Order: sequence, then structure tokens, then C-alpha cells
Amino acid sequence: MAQGPDYDELARRVAEAAADANTALEVAGALQQAAGEPDEDPIGPLICAFNYDLVSPRNTDRREQHGAFAPIVEWDGQQFPPPLGDIDNEWLTTWAEVADRSELPVVAARLNDLLWERKFGERPDRRARTAIDSYVAMRESKEPMVAPDALVRALELARVLGDTERTAEIATLVVDHARASIEGDEWEPGVALILIEAAIELPAAKRPEGLDEVLQQVKKRYQADPYIVQSTTELQAALRRDDPDRSKRYMPRPSSAFDKQPAKRLGSCALRISSTRSNSPGSTDSASRWRS
Repeated sequence: MAQGPDYDELARRVAEAAADANTALEVAGALQQAAGEPDEDPIGPLICAFNYDLVSPRNTDRREQHGAFAPIVEWDGQQFPPPLGDIDNEWLTTWAEVADRSELPVVAARLNDLLWERKFGERPDRRARTAIDSYVAMRESKEPMVAPDALVRALELARVLGDTERTAEIATLVVDHARASIEGDEWEPGVALILIEAAIELPAAKRPEGLDEVLQQVKKRYQADPYIVQSTTELQAALRRDDPDRSKRYMPRPSSAFDKQPAKRLGSCALRISSTRSNSPGSTDSASRWRS
């Protein structure tokens, strides 16, 4: 009779791989480098788990095609990792067992979020809540784009769960982190814009205080970059739509395209700023070894 996976050992290996990692891709790269042969090493399902691309809500086309988690690479009608909906119960169980043994936020966030998306188990909402807590903890990362992505996903999950209290808490953290980024020494306008956009997309009555002031700070801090100024002005326009009293304060250039879909207007800005994202070594090579 075949022996099942040693989940304690798998969790230990994942924790070791994640010890110095800021992102899921970095965890995947470390696991890949230490992996044995695919037919012999049970680490494969976890390598796949950390190779999924968490698709930003701003990327509406990719979200519609793949959902929240997309493949990191596609070729000739194939993809790696496999579609999340195709993952079988054996792999899902492995993810769950390792998630339940994990304390590092980058590990707990990824595995529990995947399990939530698959609605695995009797209480998948608990998976989502654990993922939220882990994403919030990831805001302490030193990598500039980790915190905004993590906070935006935490905010999205809280809203999906209908947890108004948690949504309000995270929305406040979003504004606080945007303000800290603006006031810091690094030039990282994409951090503030991504976070502010996520807050503005909340219903007007649920938006956190201070968005006005933070947008003014962005304009002042990054006034040398006309694209950032334009994007900020358009966010101010989106904000004032629900508050006519602000209309006399801002005179932005008309932008009907932004009014219809602000995410698409800021998408290229976010991509341009986020060029500092880490790319894990060997993640592309892993497609040929660990694809199912």
C-alpha cells in the first residue's frame, strides 16, 4: 500500500524555502531549486501553488479569462501551473495540510487564498479570513510592491465575505500605507496610486477618511512626473463624482475613458512603476518539469 505524503516534512521544506522570501514566486523558485525528480519528489503540488500569478483586479481582461489566479506561463494551448479549477482533491488536500502547518504570511496567504478560490472544505470562508490576516501581515515587506498587492487582495477578500468591519480596518491601512509611501525616501508613486485606487473603488459611504489629502500629497511629491500628476487628477475626478462639494476644488482634464474604467487608465502606470518586482529564478524552467 502506497504511503501518503509526509505533510510535516513538506511544511518544513516550504517554511525553509519561504524563510527569506517576499513573494510567492520567490518561494516557488527556492522550492524548485531544492526539488528532486518530479516522479519521486512530492513537492510538485506546492511548487505549482506558489507559481500562480495573483491577477490584479485592475487587469480585468486577465481576471475574466483566468479568475484571481492565472498561469505564470502559457504556450501552444498549454499553461503552467494548470488551471486552478482542474486541480484534484489530492493536491488540494496537500495544500490544506501544509497551510494548516504554516505560520509565515507569504505561505499562509497563498495556500489559503487558493483553497478559498476553490471553495475547498466545509468552511472555505475560514480559509479566506486566514488569507486576509496573512496578506495584512505582508504589508511589512521591504519589497515596495508586495504591500500594495497584499493589501488590495485583503481588501477584496473582506468585501467578498461581506465583512464590513474588516473592510473598514483594511481600508484605513490602505490609506495609511499610501501616505507612508509618499512620505518615504523612495520614489514609488505606483504604490500610492494602486492603494488609493482600491480605496476609491469602495462605495462612497465606506471609503476611509483622508483620500483627498493623500491625493494632494501624491501630486506634490511626484509633481515632476506629468503622467503621475495626470493619473492623480483623474483619481480626484473619480473621487469627486460622489461628492459634488469637491467639484470646485479640482478642474481635471475631461477623461470619459477613465470615468468608465479607471483601472485601465492606471494599469500601465502601475506596470511601469512595478518594474522592481522580484522574479524567482527557475520559475519558467519549472513549467517543463512540474506541469501536469
